[in-house]
Amino acid sequence: MIRNQRPGVYSRYDAASSYTAPMSLRYAAVVAKATGGETDRLYSFASLAEALEIFPYSADETYVMSDLIGLLFESGVSRVLAVAVGNGYETAFETLSAAENVGAVICDAHEQEDLTKLRSYVLKSFEERRECIAFCGIGDAAAAAAAAEALNCERMVIASPNASLRRNGRRSAVFATAALAGRILATGDAAYNFNGEAFTQLNEPEILQENIIQQLLESGVTVFESVGGEVECIRALTTRTKTNGVPERSLSGINTVLIIDDIMQFVRQTLRIQLRGGRVSGSPLESIRSQVVVALSQKQQEGLIESFAPPRCRADLTDPGVCIVEMSFTVAHVISQIHVTAHIQV
Repeated sequence: MIRNQRPGVYSRYDAASSYTAPMSLRYAAVVAKATGGETDRLYSFASLAEALEIFPYSADETYVMSDLIGLLFESGVSRVLAVAVGNGYETAFETLSAAENVGAVICDAHEQEDLTKLRSYVLKSFEERRECIAFCGIGDAAAAAAAAEALNCERMVIASPNASLRRNGRRSAVFATAALAGRILATGDAAYNFNGEAFTQLNEPEILQENIIQQLLESGVTVFESVGGEVECIRALTTRTKTNGVPERSLSGINTVLIIDDIMQFVRQTLRIQLRGGRVSGSPLESIRSQVVVALSQKQQEGLIESFAPPRCRADLTDPGVCIVEMSFTVAHVISQIHVTAHIQV
């Protein structure tokens, strides 16, 4: 209240910042070796302070759990789930299978056997409509390329080379992939171009010769390098580079997978209302078809879909209570290169 006896016009205001740090809608999960806490138990943290009470920082570089959790919260991830590896990675993945709303799994595994088990986990999650992407790091370039080629999976990301944390100088390739996973979740935009993205949490990646970088990219490895004093992701890739043994890179860009997941999740969410409450007005099949059209049209307006064909809906021949929806759409791709050809006359 303004207290003044003089005639005049008075005003007052309150100011608050409209800017807030990005916070992810989906959670990150970390499966790694750790000090503290119980192994093969699912933990859930809303802050780094909570996590450090269970998994304190360790001087032993074998244990990276707390560093990874710190990276994810710094990136803007809203909640981090964690499972400390005890009886092997497969047991830890089974523990994680009880978690919901996981968008990314960051794992310190680097042996091929453990990476294969992680691939099985994310593929099984995909089949159960709990889409997520796994992020791992391998410092050695040759080992990273070999692992990526063996995995050949659109839900697996392998990063290389090693990079250090600005916070404490510890080095590992898994730090780079965790920074990328955190940025993807916090951005929340499937079409955001992560190629050339800078990560201020990282420092001093190992220098690779250009021919090695090209080999890694060809193998489906996400490579980080130092540019102008900042650590950048050259190209955000999945390890999917072949189909039936034939080179084929339609699913190699991580944005393509993110866009497909975004669309399918949105369509499912849109259609879920058809199974809840009241009666569907008019023809049920036509109503469902219209809902799919609306959903695809929205994603086209958002720039995630280039075009789509009219969806088809039909009742299952063996069970009239089951509606089968067939839809076809063309995913928009993030541009990673621009080739300019000049025809010059002098």
